Amino acid sequence: MSVEDLKKALENKTMSQIAKEKGMTESDFQAKMAEAAKARWEARGLSSEEIAKRTAEREKRHAANSADHEWGSGDGNHQGGYGRNR
Repeated sequence: MSVEDLKKALENKTMSQIAKEKGMTESDFQAKMAEAAKARWEARGLSSEEIAKRTAEREKRHAANSADHEWGSGDGNHQGGYGRNR
């Protein structure tokens, strides 16, 4: 999916809805997002310790968020995330 196609899709859908439509599972989506985050952090020159800390914080947030919704259940009126803004 091109960057432009993604931007257009995000006008009406969440990232998780788009991923679901592309046949990705929640774990596949989370793995891809974690991989991209790690690559960004490495490119910014963060230390291994800082990357590990951020990864742990990210996993904690995802675990907390996944407990209160079904994956892809957001209303799509915002960009990013797994569901509704709270």
